[in-house]
Amino acid sequence: MRFTIIVLLLLGAGCSTERSPTTLVEKLREASSIELYSLDPTLLKSEPVVAPDVDPQAETEPLFHDWTVLGSTVISDKEASGALLDALQAGIDENDGIAAACFTPRHAIRAQHEGTTYDVILCFDCLQARLYVDDERQDGFLVMGSPQPIFDDALQSAGIALAPPAPTRSSVERALNSRD
Repeated sequence: MRFTIIVLLLLGAGCSTERSPTTLVEKLREASSIELYSLDPTLLKSEPVVAPDVDPQAETEPLFHDWTVLGSTVISDKEASGALLDALQAGIDENDGIAAACFTPRHAIRAQHEGTTYDVILCFDCLQARLYVDDERQDGFLVMGSPQPIFDDALQSAGIALAPPAPTRSSVERALNSRD
């Protein structure tokens, strides 16, 4: 049973086990500001669903790479963005190649550096991140859940709603603990 759980966790849905290139975090640090997003992890949308009696031109919820945006805030203070990026880098460094076979992101970052847009979609519950550069999906990377409280605090300080916590995070935690 223990072996099966570990194998499933290592099958990180389309995620590379490579560490995020240091240059990514460096580019995020050099951005003039970063935008932090709160995402709804349950509503992956590839096409808007419109009821027959609803005006198709009516305003819909904003999407971030097909995930519903609950809110966002621009972090232009270098100290605040530095704390977020330090936490992200620490989470990347802490991950030794483990991920869950899921992807339910609740956070994302958008940054622009030298005319290039970097979008990072983060799932701290599944220990994975997806990277888009100028809207083109790149190899993802693995990250531990340790940055989540810092990301949550930044969003809540800006009055941005958070998605409800995962129903149970214990399955990933149990798998991690069983390795010891």
